[in-house]
Amino acid sequence: MLQVAGHSDRNGKLKPLPDLDQLRTLVLGPGHIFTVERETLSAVPNLWGLSMGKNVIKTVGSWFGGIRKLEKLILSWNEIDEIKENAFQPLVRLEYLELRHNHLHAVEEWHFASLTNLDFLHLSYNNISHIAGKSFSSLSRLKALTLDHNKLSSLSNQWLQGLSTEKVFSEPFDMRVLRVDENPFRCTCALGNYNSLGSRVYKWSELKCRYPPSLSGRKIAGVFNEEMPCPPPTVEVSRQDHGVTLVCEVFWEKQPEIRWLDPSGKVVGERGSLDPCDGAVTTRLENECPTTQSPGPGTTHSTDDAGLPYIGKSTSTLRMSQQAYRCWTEGSFRCDVQSTAGNVFANLPLTKSSEESKQDQKQEDTVTAAVYTTTPARRNAKMTVKIVKTTDKNAPQDGSTPAADKAKRPTGMTAVYTSKPTRQIGRMTESMSKTTGKNPKQDGTTPATDKEQRPTAMTAVYTSKPTRQNERMTENMSKTTEKKPQHHSSS
Repeated sequence: MLQVAGHSDRNGKLKPLPDLDQLRTLVLGPGHIFTVERETLSAVPNLWGLSMGKNVIKTVGSWFGGIRKLEKLILSWNEIDEIKENAFQPLVRLEYLELRHNHLHAVEEWHFASLTNLDFLHLSYNNISHIAGKSFSSLSRLKALTLDHNKLSSLSNQWLQGLSTEKVFSEPFDMRVLRVDENPFRCTCALGNYNSLGSRVYKWSELKCRYPPSLSGRKIAGVFNEEMPCPPPTVEVSRQDHGVTLVCEVFWEKQPEIRWLDPSGKVVGERGSLDPCDGAVTTRLENECPTTQSPGPGTTHSTDDAGLPYIGKSTSTLRMSQQAYRCWTEGSFRCDVQSTAGNVFANLPLTKSSEESKQDQKQEDTVTAAVYTTTPARRNAKMTVKIVKTTDKNAPQDGSTPAADKAKRPTGMTAVYTSKPTRQIGRMTESMSKTTGKNPKQDGTTPATDKEQRPTAMTAVYTSKPTRQNERMTENMSKTTEKKPQHHSSS
């Protein structure tokens, strides 16, 4: 065994190690090690035990690629609050991992997923308040898991199921250890299937409630399920981004099912469409457990506050495309929340204002078609807008004025988008041409007033290409006259 104290530079980086192929156990500390270069530990490739305790490590990185034979790793008494993904992946032989007395706030699924030979995992004396559902599901050989002196308020069925009764705790009684004592447990319906743990939990009969105040200090084993409160969720809905984004915030003690219903009553999936116009509608769900917030504007608490009225918060967001938003002219989107807390559910309408509906109705005469391509080219951001206006072959006979007739004409728009590398940026070319009818007018209307009566077709071509010119716009307008002269009646 070799112990080296203070083996770091002024920046906290572990100094290079001498080549010690025969070394089996290395203790690096106490000291001020903050980080380790990827290849530094390759100098001791045959280590089976490594201790880096009592340093100032904050983040565990990909340091262990050169010591794949390692069986025991101690990282206790540091300041670790983050474990990088795949940090422990090379340690396929690791049997013992100790992370006591650090600053971890959560256990994520990727933290220990590769440690399939792990027997002992010690996470005591951290700030852990959340454990992801499958954090321990791959640890089939686990004999001891210590989570005491953390901030767990509940025991989730999800991560407990990963601790299989047949595989985990299959050793004699003195080796079957799941420690969760000294945690601020909420004796509510959020606690989970606590009583089913039985003798698998160290000092199971001694664990106590922290919340609610009426049960604080009582032993959990002596509290009946009927005594544990289970309040229904609270729901608050709002609109963002000028109405195209709908937000549903739900505070809960027992996690509910949350879904959106469109104005027709149809359930909106993660990716759907709004009938009858097929406008795209997407939803997203985010969960925070335990939450540091409580219902009410701007209410935020510390995770140490055991008096929070709800343990979790979910935010469901629905976002509509512009097409779907224009299509929404009546009815309500509803955030539907269903909870096992007494089968309580809440349907809250969120109705679009009548003024917005009228404004969108005015836009229905415009039809837009878009074509997207990704074609490499040498020009970028060239936009061509072509407007062609033709007149009727025959002059109007109803005596209506051209100015009034213009408003009756529909507008058609076609947009073509391309993405091409080029040397020009932001160039837009607009070409407009106008042709008149083949026959002269007979109703006394002038060409100027008749201009407003004609339908307009617009074609836009958008490209995005790198260039040396910026925002250049060229407009070309041409007008052809009638093939025959106009005949005006003499007064």
